Amino acid sequence: MKFKKIIPILLLILANVAVSFKLISPAKVQMPIQTLPSVEIRPSSDGNLAALVRNHPSFPNTVFILQTSVQSTGTPVIIANATIIYAESSVTFTSQTNGQNYIFKLTSSNTPTPTGNIGVKSGYGLARVQDPNTYNLYTVVTGTGPFPPPQEATCTCYPSTWTGSCDSGGAGSTDCSVSVTVGPVTSECSVSCATGYTACCNNI
Repeated sequence: MKFKKIIPILLLILANVAVSFKLISPAKVQMPIQTLPSVEIRPSSDGNLAALVRNHPSFPNTVFILQTSVQSTGTPVIIANATIIYAESSVTFTSQTNGQNYIFKLTSSNTPTPTGNIGVKSGYGLARVQDPNTYNLYTVVTGTGPFPPPQEATCTCYPSTWTGSCDSGGAGSTDCSVSVTVGPVTSECSVSCATGYTACCNNI
């Protein structure tokens, strides 16, 4: 008899536990959507070719610029889910989604060309610009419009006969870099030049 009386009590306890479990079970937590790195490539207004890097932890506020002898034209190219391999004489953007590559390199570079390329562009100067002001101007460009030139610091290549003044680099230099701080914002750039060209970096 005592056993029969205990059964309803046990059932009641189990029911309460079940209800309590539902009350304290954690709600589903919605994780933030992670934006994958991408690269947007399009001509710049000064006739060169530029690559805007978005959401890449190793390249914040970064734009790569390839100086070309021929006016760059064409529609924008997007490299989705991008990895970036950067050396002084080349930069390779690779989509982890489809394995396609887009390469900027100096004309004098011996960088091997991988398979699966959608673009291999050569030029006499390869610059890396890390500047929030330039970056913000680039991000609002839409359609087929060109990217604007850098805003705070310029790193460029000139023919070796050029005799202008530079904050860094100058006659006999094939690479240079410069950094400028305006208030809380630091802008910097660097450039490597092909044989026969002089590297020149200036604060604007």
